[in-house]
Amino acid sequence: MYFSDIPGMEELKEKLMESVKNKRVSHTQLFFGPEGSANLALAIAYARYIQCNQPTENDACGKCPSCLKYNKLQHPDLHFIYPVAKKGKSSESDENESSDKSGDEPSSLDFIKEWREFILTNKALVSYKDWLEFAGFGKRALIYTRDTREIFKRLNYKSFESQYKILIIWYPEKFFHSASHRLLKSLEEPPDKTVFILVSENKDEILPTILSRCQSTFVPPFTQPELKQALQNNLHLSETESSHYASVADGNFVVARHLANENSDFHNYFDFFANWFRYCYNFKYKPKKTEAKEAPYFTEALKIFESMGQEGQKHFLLFGIRLLRNSLFYSVKTEKLVKLEGEEQLFARNFSPFVHSQNITLYSDAFGKAIMALERNSSPNMVFTNLTISVHELISATRTKSVS
Repeated sequence: MYFSDIPGMEELKEKLMESVKNKRVSHTQLFFGPEGSANLALAIAYARYIQCNQPTENDACGKCPSCLKYNKLQHPDLHFIYPVAKKGKSSESDENESSDKSGDEPSSLDFIKEWREFILTNKALVSYKDWLEFAGFGKRALIYTRDTREIFKRLNYKSFESQYKILIIWYPEKFFHSASHRLLKSLEEPPDKTVFILVSENKDEILPTILSRCQSTFVPPFTQPELKQALQNNLHLSETESSHYASVADGNFVVARHLANENSDFHNYFDFFANWFRYCYNFKYKPKKTEAKEAPYFTEALKIFESMGQEGQKHFLLFGIRLLRNSLFYSVKTEKLVKLEGEEQLFARNFSPFVHSQNITLYSDAFGKAIMALERNSSPNMVFTNLTISVHELISATRTKSVS
């Protein structure tokens, strides 16, 4: 991972590179940002730049021995700590075990092969849930005391090749309580020429005593153009496909990648959403002239919704909320805030008379309740039917009010 692999964020990248050029690298840093942001990718690119033998003005050189080792994440002065669990077993039961039994605990070094493959395959644009699935950990993984003992022991040795030893700690919010205290002690008395980079999605879950010792850097979610570029670069999607998934994922690369990799034949949320809302406006609506009379549109809509699977259904509903909020921007004359293109933009503009400051909360509540019902494994057909009725009533109320 290089800085150039990450679209946008030029000001943030420049700030990080300047700290290296001016020899003002803080020994403890926190890169925090939401799921699907480039927080880990940026941390690795920064570490590469720090340890590069011949850094350029804008990035690591890519040619020196250090960069060549980074291509495989095998630099001897680069270390990682990340949540782990016993193979095929969730760490929920382990959480109550005494830290004195650290000999039975798993550590990051046990899974370094899987970790390197996971990061390199996904260009460090990853999520905790994806890691659990990739490594076969079950529902939960933690960072144990054994990790802090083994890694920190190695950090006390002299560096092999670089001026700095670097430890990247991914998901510090998953520290086992005794391990977090060992980390705190190391942060208070850091080994010489060592840089700690913590990478977090949930800053508020990190111990305040650890946070207070970190120089924090917020890594924002991707903008829609940045996410579109990231999808083209990493997944080699067409411009049309990348635009579509970027508009659905709302800055979250992990969500966009999942949507693009789904096995379902259905991908175009917008076409289905637009036809469904036209049906909600008028229950006699039929989007296809060839549709058989005995198969009304709603029957087909239920089949499409059910075919998406639970995650696809939730993403579809989140996409709907976002489209309606953009309609509101037209309604309240703040078009500059609209982040849509093409047909989606046209739909938002045309539907804006039916979305206003009084009912946008009702739309959001209806969609939110549908998402919660799906997470509780409610019948998709029932959820979609109830939501269709709710949307129809909201549109009808707006129509009635405009007529009166």
